[in-house]
Amino acid sequence: MIWKLEFRGTASPATSGLGIEQTKLSSPADSETGKFVVKYSISDSTVYAEVEISEWPESERYRDIPSISMMVQSAIQGQVNVLNIVHGTHVSVELELFKQDPDDWARVSSDIRCIAERYLEKNARYYELMNLFSEAHDGVWFLQKVNTDLNHAIKYPNETALFCYRAIETMARYFCESSFDNLDSHVWEKFRNTVGVSKEEILLIKKKADVARHGGVAPMPSSSRVEIFDAAWTIYDKYIEFAQRKFDNIEPSLTRDRRAGRL
Repeated sequence: MIWKLEFRGTASPATSGLGIEQTKLSSPADSETGKFVVKYSISDSTVYAEVEISEWPESERYRDIPSISMMVQSAIQGQVNVLNIVHGTHVSVELELFKQDPDDWARVSSDIRCIAERYLEKNARYYELMNLFSEAHDGVWFLQKVNTDLNHAIKYPNETALFCYRAIETMARYFCESSFDNLDSHVWEKFRNTVGVSKEEILLIKKKADVARHGGVAPMPSSSRVEIFDAAWTIYDKYIEFAQRKFDNIEPSLTRDRRAGRL
């Protein structure tokens, strides 16, 4: 059985003449993911891909459209990264629509459901977080970096654990004496005790992040992403509570560095 799908999406910023004519790539047969053959092209800001899946995947976690879209997008981005390296560009691929004959084009769901379902009052939560950025406090710089890494965790599936753990390291670095210090056991303990985070919560993410942190390559199935997101967002919510308490009047490492003339 061969399953055929089409995807459309965007490449941004527009490639300005650095288009990619139809290119074929394929994955080796795998008992979980099946075998993928992808033909794709990029012209200016438009991406088009045709996908054939044979040797149907045994695992349910790879049979849904968002998971298939994620794997196809990652494969295309891997080749586009070669273009980026050669031309000094930063083109990013996003697949947005899919089509399976005889159906019409439909939007690929981009929501991370386990995150979207955390906050029932999303507007209220949004304004709570935005209010923190109105504070004239160096702690805001840590929040900004944490938010950036958590966004990367959402966008890059195979790097989910890596970026979530780096966000947690940023939270902990708030408690260093200096930004140039290592994260030792004393700092981790102070972070956990002040924010209210357990060692087990952190280690769950660290264990899955260590492969990517040290240069390894390992696919990240949807089930593992959910587990990591749940743990990371639980820690994040506790850190936000700490920020809402005016950071418990604890000076961040950045402030101490400024006062000591280290920056």
